[in-house]
Amino acid sequence: MQRVINFLKKNLRIRKCCTASLAAERERLVAEVATYRHAFESTAVDRDRLAAELKATKEIVEVGPTKPVRSADGVEAHKHSFETAAGDHDRLAAQLETYKSALESTAADRNRIARILSEVANPLDAGNFRFDFSRFHPEKVAPEDAELIEALVKRFESGAYDEMIGLLLSNTKIGIAHVNDINYFKPFAAYYLGCLFATQNRFDKAAKFAELLEFDAPPDGTDFLPYDLRQGSRLNLYSQQIGLERGKPGAVIVSLTKSASSLLSTSISAALQIPILKLTIGQGARSVVVKRWADQVARGGATTHEHFRAEKINVETVRQSNIGTIWLQLRDPRDAAFSILRMRNEAIASGVIAPEAPFAEEAEQFAMVCQSMAGWIDNWLAVSRAKLPDLKINVITYAEVIGDTPGVIRRIFGDRLPDDAAKWIQEFSDRQGALPAGPNFRKGVGGEWRSIFDAKTRDRVWSQTPKSVKSALSLDR
Repeated sequence: MQRVINFLKKNLRIRKCCTASLAAERERLVAEVATYRHAFESTAVDRDRLAAELKATKEIVEVGPTKPVRSADGVEAHKHSFETAAGDHDRLAAQLETYKSALESTAADRNRIARILSEVANPLDAGNFRFDFSRFHPEKVAPEDAELIEALVKRFESGAYDEMIGLLLSNTKIGIAHVNDINYFKPFAAYYLGCLFATQNRFDKAAKFAELLEFDAPPDGTDFLPYDLRQGSRLNLYSQQIGLERGKPGAVIVSLTKSASSLLSTSISAALQIPILKLTIGQGARSVVVKRWADQVARGGATTHEHFRAEKINVETVRQSNIGTIWLQLRDPRDAAFSILRMRNEAIASGVIAPEAPFAEEAEQFAMVCQSMAGWIDNWLAVSRAKLPDLKINVITYAEVIGDTPGVIRRIFGDRLPDDAAKWIQEFSDRQGALPAGPNFRKGVGGEWRSIFDAKTRDRVWSQTPKSVKSALSLDR
């Protein structure tokens, strides 16, 4: 009996999940659940046996033995036996409850990990979407298809892999496999329609489709296929949960396009080891906040890389989600507009507009983009001036992010900054200036537009910039 009890005590302790391998942890927990179940059953048998023995002893003490007791010592012996059995009974009953609680806790942990494994690694999802290469079958390939294949091979051989993939995507259909439940596609269909209406600035219409989304916030920049959305959202939710378990805070960053937003968001993600999640459907500034995703980000353990406008519906959704604080990242709208035009031209591979082509021809477009960006800033500053009780707007600038990214991160998180993040920030400080490589990272010196556009264009842009924007960013003519 004692050996059984000691064995059960030894196996009572529940270990934490092994984050290195979910599959291995799941197997360990399955075995541990079996151990507890065996312990539970063994203890229950002991409990029933002792209960029967206790009952018999109690009858002997209270009623008397069926055979005459020859001395008082015999009665005392029965009493002692009764008390000992009663003590064992109570002790084992308490131990039984402990084992039962451990069993339930371990089983719940096992089920949770099994569910995460199923959601994070579902190999069937990807099979629903695939390229339709049937048009290239040798018995029916058309001349233009043969030319396409040749063009793909040429691009591959020349090392233009991105162009090759782009050409393949634009000329090849994507097939959707049959699924048992057609409703599987409903939230994804709603996602794409919501994006479409948001791009048209029909935000109320887009918001209605946003309410139909049933998957969690996907990672920033993911929206190509339903599989990407679902799988990306699963992995990022799990990453966020790990961050929350480790006490990692979060921050919502909403920034003007071309204001070093990628640098700040990716730096926060790397420093705190938290994911960058989407808050919106749409494209860039033309996007609508999704309540489900805003609720998820509000819990912490994640950051954002967003450019959505201060539309009433967006502001209200953010307020309802208890996000509390938005960090508004701003830049001189003229520098941001110039950066957009320059990046566009540098991305043109056809040679129609050379990377160093003069911008004087694009004065009208420059003025329009400046006006749009200044309006974006002005609308957000109006929200800040409104001093809403449940939404605070804190402004950070392009110059601050470029000049002292670690300092900006410290300002955002304050005393909530974990020790490991502080160490990363110090290492980043030692190598400040080495910006990540990628299409969104373009180091501009600022004010380049002054030497490109004539005085008439510069004056026009200045006159159409709201005073609030000039004041908030301390702009000069």
